[in-house]
Amino acid sequence: MLVLFLILVAASIWFIAPWGQFPLNDDWVYTKNVLETLSVGKFTVSAGQYAYAIPQVVLGLFVVRPDEEPFLKLRWLGIATGIVAASLLAWLGQKSLKQKSSMFFLLGAISIFFFIPYFQPTFSFMTDAPAFLLWVISVWTLGLFLEKKNFSWWLLAFLTNALAVSERQLAILIPFSVILFQNVGFRPKQGFHGITRVFKHSYSVMLFVIPLVLIQLWWSQISPVKVPDSSFSPNPGVFVRLSRQLIYLGWTVIPFLCIPVNLSVASPNSTKFFKRALIVFGLGLVLHVVNWGFFGSYLLPPFYGNVLDRVGILPVLLAGNPEIIFPNFFRWGLLVVGIG
Repeated sequence: MLVLFLILVAASIWFIAPWGQFPLNDDWVYTKNVLETLSVGKFTVSAGQYAYAIPQVVLGLFVVRPDEEPFLKLRWLGIATGIVAASLLAWLGQKSLKQKSSMFFLLGAISIFFFIPYFQPTFSFMTDAPAFLLWVISVWTLGLFLEKKNFSWWLLAFLTNALAVSERQLAILIPFSVILFQNVGFRPKQGFHGITRVFKHSYSVMLFVIPLVLIQLWWSQISPVKVPDSSFSPNPGVFVRLSRQLIYLGWTVIPFLCIPVNLSVASPNSTKFFKRALIVFGLGLVLHVVNWGFFGSYLLPPFYGNVLDRVGILPVLLAGNPEIIFPNFFRWGLLVVGIG
């Protein structure tokens, strides 16, 4: 199986030709940011509307040197990051299912790595693979916190999630999913009293997110989006992008602060986890369609669309599990990803 995995990776690399230029879009902007940062000695902002991620530039600075062709090194960096992320997630599945066979681990890593929406952007300097790696680490460490009640694990989960949000905003799903499953742990026969539990504790605190969204909407209306290509000087365009990152981090900080509180209040019935996760994901899709179709993506961050387009359903369901990984879910998740 190891030989098969190496053959598949080698064939894919040969077919895509890593010595060529990138076939996508934002990866060109990230590469330009890396080269400009090397040349001028400070972070730069290019005119790409969404291509602004300082962690991505920092990652590129580790492998690129001035006055050299950057595409080959950056592509290999993406491939390596994607393999590590897929392997880590497969290892978590092996651990949760108490499987000692290396065959299980390799099948899991292969099915995740070659999942088409995940596989394609891995072969470029896109933020998908680095964000996914940070995302898996955040889910893993958050699960350890929920299991061991150690603050250090919570802090590590928060920091890795904050970096993941800076890479791709879809990482906002982690704290939201966890607190949702912490709160929706009631039985239908509890009636109205059970429903009200959903809105207590964390969700009452999360109402403070609404002013952040309104500020973002107001700021986007009064500020131009044109940004200079070669400087990181203070201007409205730069502040728009910085405010966007701060808003996304706000969506992360508030729910993360609620998780320790909820831990002592409610705990979901893990046997119903998979069905609940599917329901939540379905509701998220509805929100995504309504958000983009009627409000032009201003009301909600478009993280559900990113999940569908590039990662798939697996880590979305994984993020809501307060017991590290639910075994039956992982069996079905690997099957779905493998078919995909």
